[in-house]
Amino acid sequence: MSILSLRKLRGKQDADAKTRGEFITTELLPRVFSAHNRNTEIHVLDVGIGITDTTEFLQNHREQDHRCKVYFLDLAPALKANSSITIGEVFAEYTGELFDVCLFWDLLHRLDHEQLNELSDALEPYVYSGTRAHALVNLSNPSERYRIRAEDQLEVDLSTPHDYRTNSLTALRQHFSCLQTLDDRFRCDGRLELLLGTDAH
Repeated sequence: MSILSLRKLRGKQDADAKTRGEFITTELLPRVFSAHNRNTEIHVLDVGIGITDTTEFLQNHREQDHRCKVYFLDLAPALKANSSITIGEVFAEYTGELFDVCLFWDLLHRLDHEQLNELSDALEPYVYSGTRAHALVNLSNPSERYRIRAEDQLEVDLSTPHDYRTNSLTALRQHFSCLQTLDDRFRCDGRLELLLGTDAH
C-alpha cells in the first residue's frame, strides 16, 4: 500500500476518533531512537494501524536526526480465530529486511502465549544486535491508541476495546524471547511502558 493511500486511510480513522487530546510524556521512546547514530537511515516496523500523525512524525520530523523508512505490518488476518494465515506468512513480504526500530504499541498484551511464541519466531530473522522496540499499554483502560506527537510525547485517544491478556514481564521474557526487556516503567497513570532490545548494553 502506498504512503498516500495509507494517509487517506489513517486520516479517515483519525477523523472517526471520539476522544483526543490527552498528552503523555514518554521516557523510553526517545531511547529507542537515540540507540542509533544520527544522520543515518533507520528502518522502522510499525506493528499497528499506522496512525497518520505517527507516520508523518517518522517521515518528516525525524529527518533532522534520522531518515526513517517505515514498514507497516497488519497482523489482524493472522490473529482471527481459525485463520489459515500464520504470523510468519504476514512477515514474508519483508524477507531480507532488518528492522532498527519496532513499535508494538499494545500488541504484546493482546496475544496469548502461543501467539507470542509465534510472533517471536517470525520476528527473529528481522532483528539484530542494534534493534530497539517500544511497547505501551494502559492496564486500567485498554481502549486506547497512541500517536507520536514528539519524540518524548504521545497523544492518546479512545479506540475499540480489546481483549487484553495483561502478560506479565515474566511471560514476555519466556514467550517473546527474540527481544529482551531492557527497561520497564509501571507509570502512576496505570500504563506499562517497555523498552526492548536484542541485548542489555
